[in-house]
Amino acid sequence: MDRKQKSLGHKMIKHIKTSALLVGISFAISACSGPIANHEEAVTSIKADVESSERVAEGWSATESGGLVDNGWILSFNDPQLVKLVDEAENNNFGLKISGAKLQQAEALARQAGAALKPSVGLSGGYADRNDDALGDIYGAGLKVSWEADVWGRIGSAEAGAKEAAEASRADYEFARQSLAAATAN
Repeated sequence: MDRKQKSLGHKMIKHIKTSALLVGISFAISACSGPIANHEEAVTSIKADVESSERVAEGWSATESGGLVDNGWILSFNDPQLVKLVDEAENNNFGLKISGAKLQQAEALARQAGAALKPSVGLSGGYADRNDDALGDIYGAGLKVSWEADVWGRIGSAEAGAKEAAEASRADYEFARQSLAAATAN
């Protein structure tokens, strides 16, 4: 290759790199456009959709606790033996234990996701003996502080999603517990 061809090849590569950079920037800018709903707006929108799609039969009403089953309903039978049987069933049911473990896991993941919004601090220290009095010992210490600004709402959305997943796990656990109590009472 002569010099002219090499120069032309370098110009072509430079042009391709510049074009790729411009295309990448335009995609990045277009991805940033448009409104992004925060967690509260998204939840309100979803709940409004669910409420509008639900049809409740006349004469039916949820409990005052927002649709949750009263935990003391089994006591309304006034049967101590039934209460003991339900307690025994809850204590010895592996499915319920698994559901409880999943609930604990989901709650821990929600706490972990929320921790990403807070600054983290790390402290370290070290000591090295050089085994020679002439060289001396080496001491060291370090402090690390870091925090990620949630500019695009990624961390906040992850935290909100983890909290909602924990609420879903809580509902699953309560359903399993109440279902077991009902089956035992039956």
